[in-house]
Amino acid sequence: MKHSPTITVGIPTCWSGTSLVSAVDSIRLQHYPCRIIVSADRTPISRTIRTALEKQNVEIIWNEHEGSQFKKLNQIIRCSLSDIFIFTQDDVVFSPGLLKKIVEEFQKFNSLTMLGIPILPLASTTPFGNALGFMIRSIDRINTAWRNGDNYLSASGRCLAFKTNFLKHMTIPDTVLNGDAYLYFEHKRIGGIFRKLQTEAVYIKPPEKLADQIGPSSRYQTSRDEMETLFHKNLKQEYSIPLGIIFHAVLSELFSHPFSVLSYFVIWLYTRIFKSKQSHHLTPLWSIDTSTKSS
Repeated sequence: MKHSPTITVGIPTCWSGTSLVSAVDSIRLQHYPCRIIVSADRTPISRTIRTALEKQNVEIIWNEHEGSQFKKLNQIIRCSLSDIFIFTQDDVVFSPGLLKKIVEEFQKFNSLTMLGIPILPLASTTPFGNALGFMIRSIDRINTAWRNGDNYLSASGRCLAFKTNFLKHMTIPDTVLNGDAYLYFEHKRIGGIFRKLQTEAVYIKPPEKLADQIGPSSRYQTSRDEMETLFHKNLKQEYSIPLGIIFHAVLSELFSHPFSVLSYFVIWLYTRIFKSKQSHHLTPLWSIDTSTKSS
């Protein structure tokens, strides 16, 4: 990539609310030219939202029939002719300079084909949101320390960057439940080179309702079983996070956010005991986590 790399940002969504506009605004504030494509279904796009998106030169694909996140992602990938493809979501905020940093990383490491982006929480005004903020920060600490960032936890669908030509060689089925992990293992299966970005980040609003956490937690609990079934191999080593790394991440948070840490473990226990029924969470057509998408 000796020339200035071109970028496509793809956003699959079934919500298309004000959070989508905020996500797009944070991308445009980067002042790095990129093509933004939104593939949407389920929730009709209001005239106000559509106008705001069109002002930011967003291309909108509207699907009359609802499909999974990966079905919409594949639709966007097929439209992309850029050097770099960034997969992100409708409720994120890009840090200033993120696009430039992504480009620099691909230019610095020519063999790089997939880049994980740090995911950090926005400030919350509720105890529940603060507890989930602890979880998000801890996951970032863990995946940074574990194997120098080369692990499935670093591959968050909140923001992932790929060399587009390599991405188009990956098989991405429509019906994967744990899509983040799938993209990491499929990329690894066909010989890709993964790194985690060490600076800049994407910020997300932590869930502020228990109902919005049970679904993702329930799906996560099926991750290893689903990936072993799809890839026909034992992935024990890929899911065995060293206890010392977990302990250090929790300890670091305990001193600065003790109440949030203790609150999170109560939530963690609840979501293990009262996880949603398989018929509710084992579907690629997810319910909307409304508390993460409000302004």
